[in-house]
Amino acid sequence: MAARDDQPAELRIGSFQLTVLRVYSCDVGDIQAYVADQVAQAPALLTGAAVVIDPAELASPVADDWVHELLNRLRFCGLQPIAWVAEPESALAEQGDRCSIAVVNPERKRALRGETAAQPKKAEPKPIAAPAPIAVQPPVAAELQPNAVALHIPAGVQYQHAPVRSGQQVYAKGRDLTLLGQVSAGAEVIADGSIHIYGRLAGKAIAGAAGDSEARIFCLSFQAELVSIAGRYRVFESIPDELRDRPCHLFLLGDKLEIQVMGN
Repeated sequence: MAARDDQPAELRIGSFQLTVLRVYSCDVGDIQAYVADQVAQAPALLTGAAVVIDPAELASPVADDWVHELLNRLRFCGLQPIAWVAEPESALAEQGDRCSIAVVNPERKRALRGETAAQPKKAEPKPIAAPAPIAVQPPVAAELQPNAVALHIPAGVQYQHAPVRSGQQVYAKGRDLTLLGQVSAGAEVIADGSIHIYGRLAGKAIAGAAGDSEARIFCLSFQAELVSIAGRYRVFESIPDELRDRPCHLFLLGDKLEIQVMGN
């Protein structure tokens, strides 16, 4: 869109997705080890990813320089912390201010997720009335969380008729995604529900992006670079012979992402 002569900028509510790191422990060494392992499993997805840090589950008080130390360790792992969730005027908010990182009010976080202050923390998201439009956007990172929680995904399917080419991304928010063509290497398809690909999967496929551990991935020809369901990743430098070019079904079995060849 061409720039307007009388308008130097335009403020919009965009559709960008951010990586969220939920913090459960005060041990910055343990957090660094966990994050480093996640980045090592999916470097193309997570290296340089913008991260919002949410310490809402942190039960213990922390030292005065704890936030500063945590931010440095996350940057060392390759993440880019951009915001910190903390109650206004709290000790954690003050630490965030001293580290020159944006501090987000938890009430704002709940509003963005469609919750109210009276609702429980793990309330199911409200059903989405209309399908989100198909859009090509910058890469999105799935939320870093040690335990995926099964969520209710509203009924409905988003269809993608054209092939998804290298550098493109398709995201089905709050629903399943069905692709009638291939997903090329360097492309990315994401859904809060399941993903059905009636063609070759050569790029990245991320199902259960909102944490739905019951989500599945189906494809007619498996050549994926990365697959993920509810935050569990598998990255492929080379495809095992028993999976290459085969129709596959991917699902979570406990905490393990399983891949089965269909028809066997």
